[in-house]
Amino acid sequence: MQIPIINHTFGIRNYSFLMYGLWVLLILCSILWNLYSLPLTNNAAWILIGIHLAVLLAGILVNYLFFQKVLFVFRVSKLAEQALKEERQFLNTILESISDGIVVCDKDGHLTLFNPAARTFLGNSELHIPVNECASQYGLHSADGAHLLARDESPLYRTLQDGKVRGQEVFVSPPNGGTERTLLANGETLANKEGERIGAVVTLHDITSQKALEQELRLSAMVFEAHDAMIITDDQGRIQRVNRRFVEMTGYSPEDVFGKTPSILKSGRHDDRFYRNLWKQLTDSGSWQGEIWNQRRNGEVYPQWTSISLIRDNKGTIIHFLSSMVDVSKQRRAEAEVEFLAYHDSLTGLPNRVLLFDRLNQALARSSRSGSVGASVFIDLDRFKNINDSLGHLVGDGMLKEFARRLKKLVRKDDTLARLGGDEFMMVLNELGPDHESATNKVLSIAEKFKASLAEPYHIREYELHTTSSIGVTLFSGDGETAEDIIRRADTAMYKAKEEGRNAIRFYLPEMQAQVRDRLAMENDMRIAMEKDQFKLFFQPQIDIQTGELIGAEALLRWRHPERGYILPDHFIPIAEDTGLIVSLGEYVLREVCCRNRIWHDAGLPKIPIAVNVSPVQFRRTDFLNQVNSILSDTQLSPHYLELEMTETAFMQNIVEVKDTLTQLKARGVNIAIDDFGTGYSSLSYLNQMAIDKLKIDQSFIQDVSTDQNNATITKTIISMAQYLNLKTIGEGVETLDQFKFLQNSGCDEVQGFLFHEPVPMEIFSDMLKNWHNFKVMN
Repeated sequence: MQIPIINHTFGIRNYSFLMYGLWVLLILCSILWNLYSLPLTNNAAWILIGIHLAVLLAGILVNYLFFQKVLFVFRVSKLAEQALKEERQFLNTILESISDGIVVCDKDGHLTLFNPAARTFLGNSELHIPVNECASQYGLHSADGAHLLARDESPLYRTLQDGKVRGQEVFVSPPNGGTERTLLANGETLANKEGERIGAVVTLHDITSQKALEQELRLSAMVFEAHDAMIITDDQGRIQRVNRRFVEMTGYSPEDVFGKTPSILKSGRHDDRFYRNLWKQLTDSGSWQGEIWNQRRNGEVYPQWTSISLIRDNKGTIIHFLSSMVDVSKQRRAEAEVEFLAYHDSLTGLPNRVLLFDRLNQALARSSRSGSVGASVFIDLDRFKNINDSLGHLVGDGMLKEFARRLKKLVRKDDTLARLGGDEFMMVLNELGPDHESATNKVLSIAEKFKASLAEPYHIREYELHTTSSIGVTLFSGDGETAEDIIRRADTAMYKAKEEGRNAIRFYLPEMQAQVRDRLAMENDMRIAMEKDQFKLFFQPQIDIQTGELIGAEALLRWRHPERGYILPDHFIPIAEDTGLIVSLGEYVLREVCCRNRIWHDAGLPKIPIAVNVSPVQFRRTDFLNQVNSILSDTQLSPHYLELEMTETAFMQNIVEVKDTLTQLKARGVNIAIDDFGTGYSSLSYLNQMAIDKLKIDQSFIQDVSTDQNNATITKTIISMAQYLNLKTIGEGVETLDQFKFLQNSGCDEVQGFLFHEPVPMEIFSDMLKNWHNFKVMN
């Protein structure tokens, strides 16, 4: 280590001359001292001088040899230093040329080396930063960039601690705003000859582009495995790759189709011309798209929307075909369903009004050409609204489906059965005969079959339901008639069947139209009447047949029409039931009667029960029981002074629910009476099951009891049966003394009718109650 220092301070040559000069000076001084101290004649002096000269010569020789040695060492050192310098320059050149970053630290964790690539990656080359602060100083994050690396997660720190790091991905986001990168770090420890750890080196490989490429490949794979089925073929059209959606859609596995052409999917629905046009457009424009009917592996033919594109290389040569396919069978079915629903009823599947008009116009044109007579048959379920309102729409819908099914079985192939809406159906019968007489006979026979089939019991869910149908018929020959005319005429005939008692067939007559207009006018007037309070309550006394005393009354509704005067219930109640107005009208009557009776009680007038007629539509509603309880609670009327009169029809639909409702009403204290008893045909067997108090004998039996033995027998039978069941009886419509005597002698309990008093307005009946004791019918 001295040679470089000497060489640096004096120079090797100057050092040699200095040493030689000092040596000569020393020898000369020694000779002069000897000469001074010894005479020259003395042999000892010359011997001493000789010795000094010999030493001088030896010194010169030694100095020369030393100089050569020093010069040799100097040259060797110079060559070694030059070699080391060149080696360092070569190493620096290598470090600078390496694209990977290299970072070195000593065993104490101090950074000692950054190559240019590392400086570029990390954006900082300060060597004074400790290893345990590298993560924060250089912005080292986890591979996903989610969080900054902790001290023990840093590659350098891990290398010093663990001795090795392999393949650690690091996301670098330099704090000074440098370029963000993803680096792959590998670390090794450094050791001296003795194997002692003296530091660590970490290489950083930039994999940013590789990660981006991987992401792009993943995206490409995701796109390829997207919702659309995809095929990649070579330039000859041979399948090279298919995606998972293709397998799901066609049923073919990749092995099934590899090396084959897409023609394996052909369904046979397209001719050669179709495919020639496809290939022509594909080669001319580079792409084609359209709908193709293909075939799955299981043989199912289905429509698919197909897009085909050409893939070319840099020279413009076709290298691949890319085809994407979407199964549109569901879409086509949906479109077909939408189209079906546009012309068909969603509940029954029958043609709707739109399609009916089209078919009817075709039938009119056919009749006009052939001269044959056709017919339009309008069919409506009787009292369907009662069933629908009381038992719910699920039961109602089930009944309509069964209704339609029965009609379908009776329809000829060339005829049309349609649902107009609700419970209204229409049938168009073509070419029934050459004239009206033969057509009338034929359509009447068909309509009778309809009526008989529709009258059979309906078993819907847990219910056994009974109903009838009203049928209107009109003939047509296509001479100046329109579809609207035919439907209107058949509808008019159907309403005529309803007005005449339902469960009937009626043919259209011109005068029916005026009656229909009158009915529509009354329906409109009724709605106005409810708004303007034109309905008034009348009361008819009910008499104890033995004492002649006033024991009750029946509330009767009258319509005070501004032009027609008072209208009886027989004229407007059926319309109210058909239109649903009976619900609000019935609630009005029930509340008014309870309120009025409570007022009479508070005024100190005699307390008697008031009977209220309840429509089957009203009674079968699910909220009827709550409605009665609410009205009684609101008016604070004792339930014993309310009597509900219901016809046998109300009991026919659902005996279980009717029984439950009556039981609850009876438990509440409300009196129950069956009105018009004897006119029905199904409730006699249920009398002993029902919680009822009274049978009201229909006036049709009482009118002729003195002259008609059958009616007399029926009346006595009803009274006897009621007595056996511990039920009271009341005869209505009593107009003569003979009728009164007959009922009295037969054991009837109560009577009402014009013989005693006609129905009177509320104000007059109030006066009757005030003169209670004066009102008595003497025997």
